[in-house]
Amino acid sequence: MKCTTIFAGALAIAIGLGATTVDVWSNVEFIAGDTVRNPADLADLTNWNSLMAATVAIAVASFGALGGAAAAWRLRARLISCGLLFAWICAAAFSLSATLDRAGSQRDNAIHAQRSHNVQIDRVAAAITTQRARLKAATQAEADECKGYKAGVSKDEGWPKCITAKGEIKSATNEIGELEATLAGLGAEKVEDSMGSRVAALFPFLTPGQVATYQPITLPVSLFFFGQFFPALGFLLWSSVLAVPAPQSQQTAQVMRDITPVHPVIAALPAGKAISNKALARQLGLSEATASRRVRDLRRQGLLTVERRGRELAIRRLS
Repeated sequence: MKCTTIFAGALAIAIGLGATTVDVWSNVEFIAGDTVRNPADLADLTNWNSLMAATVAIAVASFGALGGAAAAWRLRARLISCGLLFAWICAAAFSLSATLDRAGSQRDNAIHAQRSHNVQIDRVAAAITTQRARLKAATQAEADECKGYKAGVSKDEGWPKCITAKGEIKSATNEIGELEATLAGLGAEKVEDSMGSRVAALFPFLTPGQVATYQPITLPVSLFFFGQFFPALGFLLWSSVLAVPAPQSQQTAQVMRDITPVHPVIAALPAGKAISNKALARQLGLSEATASRRVRDLRRQGLLTVERRGRELAIRRLS
């Protein structure tokens, strides 16, 4: 039983350690990535290093504080348990805020990237529309101004509007080709919150807005709480093995013996004197077989002794 409890506690602590490691690593990676994304902050790199070190240290403290508080309470160290619980609340508040900040920032960055991508597509599409209108106008101008003009034969100085229209057609055509290649490279527009729509379709009682708000933090927050409560469970299981019952005083033990009911067979045996099974059965008002069976049970429990004297059994109580 103790081995099973110790193994279960170790498994719970290992699960909590894994969840805490993933959560802390993600927070540190986010802080380091945020520093790289903001080159202006590199001048204050010492503060960022301190923040990363504080994130790791506080996560380690919160990892052990809750489990220590539970174990101390189990071992009747109430004051230590309350102190560790207060320390865990402070450390957990910092760690959880870092986790929520990371999850929220990553979500905001993803939405910003999707919106920027879509805006770029809209701008390229609008530019293509403008160039197509330009091409149409230049084509119409060419049809109106270039009647009778023959390239290589007519003098260009006499057909300025025609030459300008032809140049506009060539320029607009080239612009449209480049813009269409750019648009093809950008790909299709990105849906800003496809996850919200899918989850809301699966669970009609949720709205896409609620999913967009809570879904990004579900996994990080779950990892955080797994990393906090599984170690507490493991330490609690270990403390149940290490806990030692409080020793009873001699007076308490005597009181317990005084209030413990005495077995009728023991009560019928005179102190310091042995009697036969027949005499015992007569005192109890039982048959000799029944009395003999009860004597055997009490003998196995170590409450009396039985000696053979000729054909009779001599039964004596131990105390």
